[in-house]
Amino acid sequence: SIDRFQMPSKWHEQAGLVMSWFEMAGFNRHNGVTLGKGLPTLRGANVSRGLQVKSRRELVSSTEVEAGDWEQSGIGKLLHFQSSPKRLETRYQVEHMSLAVLRVPLAAFDRARVAPLCGLLIQHRGGDVCWIYVAPHRYDHPVFQAFEWLLTKLRVGPRVALAISMALTNSELEPSAYSKQIALLSRAGVAVTMCGEHHWRCEVGFDFPPDGRLLAWRGRINSWPKVLRTLLPHGEELDAPYAVMALLVCLGAVATAFSATQAKVTAGVLALDYALLLCSHTLGILPFHTAHLAVLAWAGRYALLGPRWRRAMLLLWLFTLVAVNTRLLSRYESLAIATAVVALCSFRRLYLALLTLRANHKPSLALLIVSRLVGSHNTSPSRFTASTRALCHLDAPRPVLL
Repeated sequence: SIDRFQMPSKWHEQAGLVMSWFEMAGFNRHNGVTLGKGLPTLRGANVSRGLQVKSRRELVSSTEVEAGDWEQSGIGKLLHFQSSPKRLETRYQVEHMSLAVLRVPLAAFDRARVAPLCGLLIQHRGGDVCWIYVAPHRYDHPVFQAFEWLLTKLRVGPRVALAISMALTNSELEPSAYSKQIALLSRAGVAVTMCGEHHWRCEVGFDFPPDGRLLAWRGRINSWPKVLRTLLPHGEELDAPYAVMALLVCLGAVATAFSATQAKVTAGVLALDYALLLCSHTLGILPFHTAHLAVLAWAGRYALLGPRWRRAMLLLWLFTLVAVNTRLLSRYESLAIATAVVALCSFRRLYLALLTLRANHKPSLALLIVSRLVGSHNTSPSRFTASTRALCHLDAPRPVLL
């Protein structure tokens, strides 16, 4: 990284750094030429016109390389070459090739929150502009950052944590998968360029005005969830995971609802929690996120948890509450934690219901419903009577109990 005090003073040198940042991000053709051919032209460029560049990434090599080119280039004097029966894979893997770059006008956002994400920070008369690079993995997650800090203390390079994050959290940045969030960012004034794995000729346009001044140049690696919740805290899509959590709550309520009142309470709890989510996430009326307290409290109640497990659930909720309101965790991750806890509580309640059914020795409580569903096409009284007698026979005392 280069801060403003280490930045070169000449305009064409700063323009070269701007172009090289996009090369580092993954764009290897700038106005149709490579970086090595484009940088020398900046010395004789007309500063009054500024720098206008269309960069694209060319993933298919269009240059033929002869076997003896390395001797003519002189690289053999720097690197030792020797014959080897094994060839190393030097090509970047396709699943790691998706990327996104965002042009953010800082005047429309909270500068203190957005500036740490900037790879390029350009100052000019029209307002400061921040360029953000987004990788397809979650290397910036606090878990991997803590792991990297630990490896640093053990004198292990940071590439280990980066490789683990690429292996475990890689997700393709496909524009169609994030179309709704891209539209929200566009309405907020952010220009988003997202390139999927197989977008071979993805293009981005950038400029460096004549009065431009480069304030910062960084190789920061950001993830899409981190960038989204920084720029638009209410832009995370939570409808689908919330529907899963609501379904699990209803499943646990079915196993324990012996009256209409209890079913109504379950519906009321879901309505209250969703209203709090709307107020804090979508509308922004509530200044903090409740971390789904109502649903977790109701799930812990119908799961019949012991005091020790209740305390553990309380501590987990307190951690999630603090983490999500301090932006250590995203609201999506908070919802995922709540969904996992609700799933465990619902499955425990179903397990208790099955134990109760087995202890009462009444299989007909479940088989009667199944029999009616299966035999619904035959409504003869004789068939219904026969099936009822067969089911009642299942409840008869066993010889062992006599």
